[in-house]
Amino acid sequence: MNTSKTLDKISRKFNEATVHAFELLNQSIKVRTFFVGRTTEESFSILKVFNQEDGCIIDEGKTVPIQKSY
Repeated sequence: MNTSKTLDKISRKFNEATVHAFELLNQSIKVRTFFVGRTTEESFSILKVFNQEDGCIIDEGKTVPIQKSY
C-alpha cells in the first residue's frame, strides 16, 4: 500500500474514532464542545472538533505557536 493511501486510511479511522468517542462523551458529559489537540514543543494544533449549537468557536485544523496557545 502506498504512503498516500495509508495516510488516507489512518485519517479516516482517526476521524471515525474521534466522532464515536465524542458521541459517547456527549452522552455522559453534557457540554457543547469537545476537541482533540496536539501539543509539541513549538506549536499547538486543533485536530478534531465536535461542536454543538452555541458551543465555542474553535477552528479545526488551526495551528498556533505554543506561546500563543494559552
